[in-house]
Amino acid sequence: MNTEKKILYIDMDNVLVDFQSGIDRLSDEMKKEYERRLDEVPGIFSLMEPVPGAVAAVNLLSQYFDAYILSTAPWKNISAWSDKATWVQKYFGDNKDSVFYKRLIISHHKNLNKGDYLIDDRPKNGASEFEGEWLQLGSERFPKWSGVVRYLMSGICECFSNTFMRGKASWSKACDDLGVIHDLRTIVPDVYINTCKHCDRKWISIFDDGPCEDTQQWFRILATNNDLKNISPQTVIKYFLSKDWSIYGGPYYMQGGERYHLGHEKESALWQKILKFKEEH
Repeated sequence: MNTEKKILYIDMDNVLVDFQSGIDRLSDEMKKEYERRLDEVPGIFSLMEPVPGAVAAVNLLSQYFDAYILSTAPWKNISAWSDKATWVQKYFGDNKDSVFYKRLIISHHKNLNKGDYLIDDRPKNGASEFEGEWLQLGSERFPKWSGVVRYLMSGICECFSNTFMRGKASWSKACDDLGVIHDLRTIVPDVYINTCKHCDRKWISIFDDGPCEDTQQWFRILATNNDLKNISPQTVIKYFLSKDWSIYGGPYYMQGGERYHLGHEKESALWQKILKFKEEH
């Protein structure tokens, strides 16, 4: 097993950070004053929220890749440089064990960095000339983070072949996908432990056969050996809901493309039952 991690660079604006979320918080006067140069508004980067799925994806990828942030800051907005560091510390931590501790690189020439992959939404500032592989988030090939994770992880861990990914914060918006227990019946789904042949990591898999072949689906989470000592079909739901991210797949998701969409607001009766079960146990 090759344990050497490949180098992965990740852009910030509209990759990790939702730029529009900062603009939405500006006053009309401020928008008018900085029209056509909103990235120069002092402090605007500190107002921004993460792109949906980005934090969960990065927390996963950083376990398998030597990950760095490689971003560009506006030349005439000095506060943006420090605001970006503050943003990273807010969402990824500021201690020595945090994902991006002293791993934030600000550059207007990204092509000068040595590495294997760069996740960026635009070809500017040397991204399109990067020596490794440029993964353009928001493109037809990688419309969102789930596709990027699936592509990068499929070469490392077999558990990611033909899978999708969701973050914990998005579960309540995609609860209809959790048909894994249907009416909760006896609250005992089919549970299996998988070991990846490539990386030897352990995974807990929950399967739902569904009423027919096209509705079969499964959900999978990474587990430590310690976790496995306490996992049973009776406790797996609570454990599953405590995790920051999961991957999922099966024929259900292959019909008419990916059925999981961020921003789906509907909450099912099933989701309410799951939450009730979590509270009672």
